Amino acid sequence: MAAAAARVVLLPAARRRLWGFSESLLIRGAAGRSSYFGENRLRSTQAATQVVLNVPETRVTCLESGLRVASEDSGLSTCTVGLWIDAGSRYENEKNNGTAHFLEHMAFKVRHQEEIPIRSGT
Repeated sequence: MAAAAARVVLLPAARRRLWGFSESLLIRGAAGRSSYFGENRLRSTQAATQVVLNVPETRVTCLESGLRVASEDSGLSTCTVGLWIDAGSRYENEKNNGTAHFLEHMAFKVRHQEEIPIRSGT
């Protein structure tokens, strides 16, 4: 609450330093809605709270191989699979320096076969 009061006190000084377009962004926000003041602030906070409360519980189980599986039951008939591994430049040493960067490019910078132009020999 003290932070909100500080914003109200600092707004006139900030407004004096800004001109034209910048001033309208500070007061109304880029979309023309109130950023920090008025009733919209409370509505957006309530909506964010509802979203956080609707997140299903995450269960983490460990398989015999040591693989950890995190699962959530959203009640929908869909499935999303993600893979996280302990890899990256912070796990590298002098012998394998640059491997994480190379693997990142191999995994995410690949071109699909239909995107590769095929040239005939004729």
